[in-house]
Amino acid sequence: MAKLKFTKGELKRQRDSLKQFERYLPTLQLKKQQLQMKILETRRTLASRSKMLNTLVDDAGKWAGLLADESVDVKGWITPEEVTMSATNIAGARVPVFEDVFFQDVKINYYSSPFWIDSGLETMRNIVKLMAEVETIKTQIYILER
Repeated sequence: MAKLKFTKGELKRQRDSLKQFERYLPTLQLKKQQLQMKILETRRTLASRSKMLNTLVDDAGKWAGLLADESVDVKGWITPEEVTMSATNIAGARVPVFEDVFFQDVKINYYSSPFWIDSGLETMRNIVKLMAEVETIKTQIYILER
């Protein structure tokens, strides 16, 4: 602790500091509570989205072997063209917010392609979308904790 001088000027500085601390401490405590609540909410959202992602991946694993056998190249169809995000201010911290993922429009020839291609494509796009959302939520948690 710093050594205090016992003068009138030092006493005035200490009283002014005390007034400032008493004035701003409730605001800082409220900001801390808001951050803690938002972190908890974001972690719950992360757990929910991760569970949904794991369920989709498990379901897709049952028919994913079909991708290796077929001559259909779906990699270009499930690669996102654009991931849109916005930013929001949470208790003074600027965090990204996931909005949507846009994919290339696909013209599927249903006569020459396998019968499962439309549902498989939709499932894999949902997986990619959830993966992008999970990564954004992890970034939110990282920023809020800092």
